[in-house]
Amino acid sequence: MVHRLRRGCAVGLALATALAAQDALAHTSSFDLYKAGEIGPAREAYRRELFDLQQAGDPVAIWSQLMLIGWLEESLGEPKRGLDSSSHALALALEYNDAFMIGRSLCFVGWSFASLGLYELALDFFDRAIRVGTPDGRIAHVAVWGLATQEKGWVLARMGKLRLARALLEQTTDFARRNGIDTGVAEGAAHLAEIARLQGRLDDAEALAGEAVDAALRCDCRDANTARAKVVAAKVALARARYDPSLAETARERGAEAVAFAEEVSDRRNLAEAKLVLSRSLPKRELDERLALVEAAAAALSDTESELRGEAEGELGRVLADAEQRALARLYLERGLRISESLFRVVDSAFLATDLAELEFADGETGAEIARRLEAVATAEASGLHPLALDNQDALS
Repeated sequence: MVHRLRRGCAVGLALATALAAQDALAHTSSFDLYKAGEIGPAREAYRRELFDLQQAGDPVAIWSQLMLIGWLEESLGEPKRGLDSSSHALALALEYNDAFMIGRSLCFVGWSFASLGLYELALDFFDRAIRVGTPDGRIAHVAVWGLATQEKGWVLARMGKLRLARALLEQTTDFARRNGIDTGVAEGAAHLAEIARLQGRLDDAEALAGEAVDAALRCDCRDANTARAKVVAAKVALARARYDPSLAETARERGAEAVAFAEEVSDRRNLAEAKLVLSRSLPKRELDERLALVEAAAAALSDTESELRGEAEGELGRVLADAEQRALARLYLERGLRISESLFRVVDSAFLATDLAELEFADGETGAEIARRLEAVATAEASGLHPLALDNQDALS
C-alpha cells in the first residue's frame, strides 16, 4: 500500500482519473470472470490485480480496484467481504483527500452496512456521502449524490417510512430517466415497484418492475441490478395472483426466472430472496419443494448475516403452518419477528405479526389474536401498508 500520497491535485482531474481507472478496470480479467460466473477464479484474479497495482504505486488505481472488489463482493451477497474492501478504499480516499473518491467510498460502506441490517449506521454514511456530493446544496458529484440518496431511500423503506422513501427514490429515478442513466433507472424503479406493491398500487408496481427489468437489460448489467429487478417483478406477479388466481402460473414462472438468473450470476442475496418468492408462489400442497427452497434461502442468508434472515425464518414458519406443524411454525415466526424487530425492519415485522395472528386464530386464542392484529394494524397504518392494514381490520371485524 502506498504510504505517502500526492495531495492537492485539482478535484476535476482526480475525478476524471478515477472514472477512467474504474472504466478500465471494468474490463480486467477479474470482472470478466465474475460476469462468466467463475467466482473462485475471479477472487484470485482481483487479488492478483490489486497486488500489481500496489506494486505500481498508483493510489487512484488502487482505490478503484478496492471499490471494484467491494462492488463484486456485495453483488455476490457477501456484505462483510464488501465492507472490508470499501472500508480500505475509504481510508485511502481520505488520505488522498479527493471529494469524489471519499463520497463513493462512503456510499459503498453504507451499502454493506445496510445489507447487514445495520440501518442507523448505513443512514449515517449515506448522509455523509450526500453532503460530500452536494457541498453547497447543489449536486457536484452525481455518482455520489445519486447513489447515496437512492440507497438512503431504500433503507427508509425497509424501516417502514414508505412515503419519505418514495419521495427520495422518485427524485433519483427521475434524474436517471432524464439523463439516460440506465443503471439508476434499473435500481430506482425496482425499489419504487416494491414500495408500490406494499402500498397496494399494483398497476404502478407492475409498470415500474417492467421498467426496471428493461433498463437492466439495456445497460447489460447482468448483475445484482438485473437480479433485483427480476425478484421484484416476481413479487408483483405474486401480488397480482393473490387477487386473480388465474395468474398463479405466471407468478410461478416469474419466481423461477428470478431464481435461475440469480443462480447464473452467483448473487447469493437475490437468489435467497428469489427462492422465498418462488416458495410463496407454489401451491400449499407442494410442501417438500417449498420447504427445500426456504431452507436453502435461510442457510444462505444466515451464512452472510443478511438483513433478510428474519424474513426467511418467517417464511419457514409459514410453510410449517401449512403443514399443520403449528408449534414449530410459531417458533420460527416468533424468531423471525424478533430478528426483524432487532434490525428495525418494520415492514417485515408487520407481516410476521399478521402471520402469528393467523396461528393464534387456528389455536383458538382469540385474545392473543386480537392483540397481534391490533399491533399489525398500527404498524401497517403508520407505514402506509394499506392492504395489510385492511386485511387485519377485516379479520378484527
